[in-house]
Amino acid sequence: MSDPATRNLRLLFPHAASIEFLAWMPIFFLFFEERIGFSGALLLEAIYYLVVVCLEVPSGYASDRLGRRGALLVSSFAMIASHVLFFFARDFAMLVVAQALLATGLAFCSGTDASLHYESLAATDRLDEQRARESKLSATRFLSATVAALSGGAVATFGFRFAYLLTAVVSVIGFAAVLGMRDVRTDGAGRRFVDVLRECVRRTRRSSALAWLALVSVAATICNHVPYELYQPFLEQGEALPSNHASLWLGLHVALVALVALPFARMSAALARGRLRLYLIVSLVISLVIVASMWLSRAPWVALLLVARSVPRALQDAPLRAEIAPRIGPQERATYFSLLSLAGRAGYALVLVAFALAGQDSDSLEATLLVATAVVAVIVALVALSATMARF
Repeated sequence: MSDPATRNLRLLFPHAASIEFLAWMPIFFLFFEERIGFSGALLLEAIYYLVVVCLEVPSGYASDRLGRRGALLVSSFAMIASHVLFFFARDFAMLVVAQALLATGLAFCSGTDASLHYESLAATDRLDEQRARESKLSATRFLSATVAALSGGAVATFGFRFAYLLTAVVSVIGFAAVLGMRDVRTDGAGRRFVDVLRECVRRTRRSSALAWLALVSVAATICNHVPYELYQPFLEQGEALPSNHASLWLGLHVALVALVALPFARMSAALARGRLRLYLIVSLVISLVIVASMWLSRAPWVALLLVARSVPRALQDAPLRAEIAPRIGPQERATYFSLLSLAGRAGYALVLVAFALAGQDSDSLEATLLVATAVVAVIVALVALSATMARF
């Protein structure tokens, strides 16, 4: 039998595939819009991000204090429960509860998986493999997203809710993988919550490199989510989405998005080596180009450009995890990742509220895209201007 750390390294791959198998991704906005309208769908998404704000840091602290495996078990159970409830949801209240459970599942996974990966590598003296393995894990997520999109778009032709049922079934695989994992950290974690937060702040203030990486992580969360949130109504209202079997076409589109991003995820560690700052800025500029194009035109070529909307995340995930994890102590590592996720999601929750206000009178997608372009442009400029202050 393999030792726990080696087993963790093996099981993290099916877990990563399961957590990224979101078969509803091609149709979630249409699913919400069908039930509660355009502005209602945006409000429901804002509620999701606000719930994440409440859970991100406590879930990270629970992971640091009580263990990685326990946090991942909570995550897996919440993911299953969320998707079962989505399948049966008929009104706004049920959708809110399902969104809250989804937020719980993703919040308890956020940072915990990266921390367990780093600590398992450290326990087996394989830290030199971290960047390459992070790239492989990222590629696994995109491959899983490809399969999820194809299958989700297909089953959604029988009804949008069946995509959620399929996700619930696959989530059981992630739960089984977590059951086989074990905590491998040996130093223990007994700090008070406030002391952990102070240490996170202290490390960020003392390292300009870490501070800039934290800024990029938050910026990436916001910028990457803008096209993710708006591409479905864009394709539906434009000329690029066939009127028949919309879910199937959206599934093919999302699958192609993940498939295009996959090679970039595999190469991300190598591409970032030696030019990290420029590399990360360029990845954010790609998001800006995509969002600005959506605002400027509804032509079919923009739908083709939207195929690249996951490329920025594919470029960012592995290098950011690999750069941040060694700069944070084991007693606050998951908390720190959770703080970054919280800041990004809280920021995007505010952006979603702005989107809802921009389109509430006429459900205007054009007004929403104008606000989106302005927000992303300001964020990219801020990251680029601050890059010169980072000392690596």
